[in-house]
Amino acid sequence: GVPWAWSVESAGVLARDMAAIEAAFQATAQSGDVVSVTASPRLRALPEASLGHLTDDVREGYREMCAALGAVTGPPVDALAGVGPQWNARMKELHPVHSLSMLAHGERYSACIQARYEDWGGVTREAYLASFEYEARLDAEIARALDGHDALVLPTSPLTGLRWGEWPGEPPFAWFRFCQPFNMTRQPAITAPWRLDGEGLPICFQVVGRRDDDERLLGVARWCVERTGFDAGVVSPQRTDAMPA
Repeated sequence: GVPWAWSVESAGVLARDMAAIEAAFQATAQSGDVVSVTASPRLRALPEASLGHLTDDVREGYREMCAALGAVTGPPVDALAGVGPQWNARMKELHPVHSLSMLAHGERYSACIQARYEDWGGVTREAYLASFEYEARLDAEIARALDGHDALVLPTSPLTGLRWGEWPGEPPFAWFRFCQPFNMTRQPAITAPWRLDGEGLPICFQVVGRRDDDERLLGVARWCVERTGFDAGVVSPQRTDAMPA
């Protein structure tokens, strides 16, 4: 695969259902069995106002999700609001990784990524080191939010999914604003679809557990997914229309 930034790189599994994710985890992780969750897990939701801009569909879906899963809203994780600049500083690690490729095959990179590449090259040493101080503060806040709870729940993205073969005008990393924090702090997270919006694009949620407690998070995620009522076999109309016959 394409090298990523070493301090936030993580490996994950894309699968149609939780059974496949659990099987992949047990086959690759030197760890214990998935923790079976039979009673309602203690889920902590983050205040909607603390999440910044959400599309109307994502906001409505988040409210539905919290109600259906019985998630209790707790205090905000204030450091989440500052993840953008800190993530950009951490991307300095990507600049040397891609420098030779950019010189030889720069035309293969989109204009947007080329611009980000230039930004990453300009990140100062001080800003890069400061991102690790931010990481420590964020990690402590997430740990406090999880205290007495099994997992955090929040949208996977503030926006709905992308249309097949189309990239709207939003900056590319805008989709990942709720994923970046947990890549930085290395808490395990699992994403699942909640429902499709009016245009057939997915609205997803994620559950986030404690670091090194993947087995329990898998059990919590299975419990949550079983209550979504989402048909894993559904195909977005946007994708169907765009795919060749």
